[in-house]
Amino acid sequence: MQRDEQLLLDAWVRHYAYLFGFENILIFDNGSTDPAVLDILTQYETAGVSILREHNRIEDFHGKNDHFRNVISNWDTQGDYDFVLPLDCDEFLGVCTKTGVSFSRSAIHAHFNALLGERRALKISPCLFNIPDIPAGFRACHLTKTFVAARTLQTLDHGFHAATSNAETGWRETDFVYMHMHNKPFALLCEHARRKLAYYVDITDHKALSAYCGPGHHLAPYLLTDEQAWKENLRKGHLFRIPSFITHMQALGIRSAYFGSDKTTSHSGDATHLLDIGSNAYIHEEIFDPQKWRQNHPDSPATFKACLKSRSCRQGFSSLFSKPLWKHQKNSLLGT
Repeated sequence: MQRDEQLLLDAWVRHYAYLFGFENILIFDNGSTDPAVLDILTQYETAGVSILREHNRIEDFHGKNDHFRNVISNWDTQGDYDFVLPLDCDEFLGVCTKTGVSFSRSAIHAHFNALLGERRALKISPCLFNIPDIPAGFRACHLTKTFVAARTLQTLDHGFHAATSNAETGWRETDFVYMHMHNKPFALLCEHARRKLAYYVDITDHKALSAYCGPGHHLAPYLLTDEQAWKENLRKGHLFRIPSFITHMQALGIRSAYFGSDKTTSHSGDATHLLDIGSNAYIHEEIFDPQKWRQNHPDSPATFKACLKSRSCRQGFSSLFSKPLWKHQKNSLLGT
């Protein structure tokens, strides 16, 4: 469900239309008024995307899981499909390979084919959150999103984190990963947080915001901090650069500074790089090496997914990865 997502909507539709076809996309519009967004919706509706506009109140957003469940129930009685992915507008599906992340339709379809017949709910974890000011930079977050096979949905929570199956209990891990383009320009991020939280809590009361733990509680910290502290916090943890995401966006015709796809790149393949950010914004970047990963983690498969999920992947940094690729000092980028 989206409302006025001008930064994201065009890229989101192009990404999923490339993967699954316009006719297999349904968008809940929650009362958009931005002329640019309305034009995008009309353009892609003409191309075959289904747009539902009747759920245009804030109450509809906060009950979006019920609306999604109703549509899925209708598909179960009328449609012929294999899986349903409940998505937010800032989530872009990829699949982990041994060396990184692929956005290839064939690679993603191959993994869906491998999941055919699975009756449990399916997990996508962890998610990769974009890092502002670092093109194709992402921070691993141990957040789980879920989806289900056709005609198996039992329950669906508001954030799609814990969908359950009526056919079999439990969840199956997948090799899918979401590039979560959540971290918009800070002022816009705060504007969207205020709009969504005001339904539940007094957004002018910092004490109430600090104590709030209901729906959308992950948005409250944006209203309790400043932009500099927010950016510094995003540069902590497991950090990666995924150049294949930029290449993919460019191939789809997306030229956007927000996606890091506004400048020409020469990257090919799905190799992913680990970032280590030190003092004075110095960034050390090295290519992930699956063989070296296996040598240092003999009980773990030699895949990027294993590295991504490991909470210790930054330990022994220099011994796990191959030669340095870039040094980034403040705003300058120097090849080495």
